[in-house]
Amino acid sequence: MAILIAEDNPVSAKLVDQTLKKQGIETFIAGNGAEALELLSKHFSSIEIVITDILMPEMDGLTLAKVLKTSPQHGHIPVIVCTVLHDVDSIKKAAAIGCRHYLVKPFRPEDLYAKVLECRLHEMKVMRSQAEIMSHYNLQGNQYAEIRASFRQLLESYLSFSNEKRKGNNKGELDLANILECAVIFGTERLRVLLEQYGNNGHLENEETERDQTLLNEMEKVVKVLSK
Repeated sequence: MAILIAEDNPVSAKLVDQTLKKQGIETFIAGNGAEALELLSKHFSSIEIVITDILMPEMDGLTLAKVLKTSPQHGHIPVIVCTVLHDVDSIKKAAAIGCRHYLVKPFRPEDLYAKVLECRLHEMKVMRSQAEIMSHYNLQGNQYAEIRASFRQLLESYLSFSNEKRKGNNKGELDLANILECAVIFGTERLRVLLEQYGNNGHLENEETERDQTLLNEMEKVVKVLSK
């Protein structure tokens, strides 16, 4: 995963860059919208999110966002607007273009990363299509059905285990590494991101946390898709 930063202020650009790199995220930095489009054309396969200021020379952030959102090639890339402008008109203009993620400067590092995570989760599909998975792994229909059932059973086992643990009936731990591997295979991107944030040692305490519930909710969504 890489994030493209469009920011003409070198200090602000460095702050965003450092915040993301601390989380292990690769970054590309552009000084304006035109430079951002050039970088995007060179690194299209790796750039997952664009973070842009509004006030920039040559091509401002809203123009950049409009170009992206109206492009058949780039329209799927989520855009986070990060700006000092906090007036209602600017926020409405960004929303009208299709930018659902807005962050006002000055920001705290944790707020920026939370916005990146929110952006990734909201913009991702629950799961790859059957045709994509079969084509990618060269599977026949019966083979796909078999691995699909295995993934569903793995998730259902974890959900059942978690439910028993909340009741105090189970004090053990269940490794999430196998579920993470399946999430990569099936392209369940929101689940994958949550698992990576959770860590492979993630185990539910008797008193459930918000993070626990978010993960369990996403697992339940994937189970519903796998059951169709």
